[in-house]
Amino acid sequence: MSLHDTPSPEVCEHLPLDAPELLEFAASAPELLAAKEQLSASDVALVRVLEDLIDLLVANNLIRFSDLPLAAQQKLARRESIRSKLQSLGSPIVEEGELF
Repeated sequence: MSLHDTPSPEVCEHLPLDAPELLEFAASAPELLAAKEQLSASDVALVRVLEDLIDLLVANNLIRFSDLPLAAQQKLARRESIRSKLQSLGSPIVEEGELF
């Protein structure tokens, strides 16, 4: 379901502002937003877990870094470069990868 405040050719159905479906959707919006924010927050933590997992697999010769798709190699290398730069600038990095 999506809401539009102006007519659009993609819109198939028009509802009055007091339609039960619309009111129910609006009432659930804060809960949906909170769930999406929680998912986004967990994504940040999961990224660091995956980076550490990849590092461990490479270190134990279970995979080669070059086995990863080029886009993944570039993203991981960029993140490592940024982390190294932050450390050289004296920025403390906690174990979970969060910056302070």
